[in-house]
Amino acid sequence: MDSSFALIVAAAGTAAAWQARRWRHGRRPRRRLRQSLLKPGDRYFYSVLKEAAGDFSIQVAVDASRVLCGDSRGGRRGRAGSESVIDFLLCDPETLQPTAAVLLSRSGGEGTSAGADAARQRLRRQLTAAGLSCFLFDGETEYEVEAVSEELAELVEAE
Repeated sequence: MDSSFALIVAAAGTAAAWQARRWRHGRRPRRRLRQSLLKPGDRYFYSVLKEAAGDFSIQVAVDASRVLCGDSRGGRRGRAGSESVIDFLLCDPETLQPTAAVLLSRSGGEGTSAGADAARQRLRRQLTAAGLSCFLFDGETEYEVEAVSEELAELVEAE
């Protein structure tokens, strides 16, 4: 038996014994709720968007596969939407029909990669091709409510 495999088995056995002892003594594992579904920068943008959106209902972190229908062919185009998340989805307040998507890009720092930017652009193209207006904002920039309102007003006029 390989020594690294033996270490893994020993660690798994120790963890299982520890968990069994917790269960036997009636101590349940502690579970906590997250403080927020949004990162601090996204939370700031959400507050600006909420003021600017007016009558729209705002859905947060919507899986793109719930908005985009995949290809019946099952090709690459159908799978790409399932891997992506729409940061904010603006919907009609009564029917919750999607009206526009807001994607946040990261201008720099940690968590930014060329692959993530390419995925955002690909998702934007897919949403636009499906007939859904898509806005791309920089998640690290501070925006004024009026600037975001003007962008959304152009959307309403176009429809």
